[in-house]
Amino acid sequence: MEELDFEKGDGLPLVQQRSNVFQVARRGTFQGFVIKMQASLLDEGSEEIQTWCWDNNKQKEECKGHWAQQVIYVDKGDEILLQTTVDTSRVQPTYRFAAQLRRKGSAEEQLEDLGERILNLPNFG
Repeated sequence: MEELDFEKGDGLPLVQQRSNVFQVARRGTFQGFVIKMQASLLDEGSEEIQTWCWDNNKQKEECKGHWAQQVIYVDKGDEILLQTTVDTSRVQPTYRFAAQLRRKGSAEEQLEDLGERILNLPNFG
């Protein structure tokens, strides 16, 4: 959702937007998105960075913070659309997530709104 390349000569973009479509592989429940951080610190490749909320199973169970969840019943062939916007034009960045669901066989414009979440507090507490 966000790419920070400090070696580029033209600086970092103030706003970055991404659109992703996730194909549902089987019937079940959709409970939300998990966000991970991956950093390429060496030329050899990248490494996953653990966040404060997911450092161990105990913290994972107790984590309330900004990981909102909801249960949506989905079928194989449904699509979940996620649009993300990162705005770093201020000292405290703003992260916006907006999700929609397109049911299998529905028209292109028929989308169910799954909600929007905006994170803009220090440390997202």
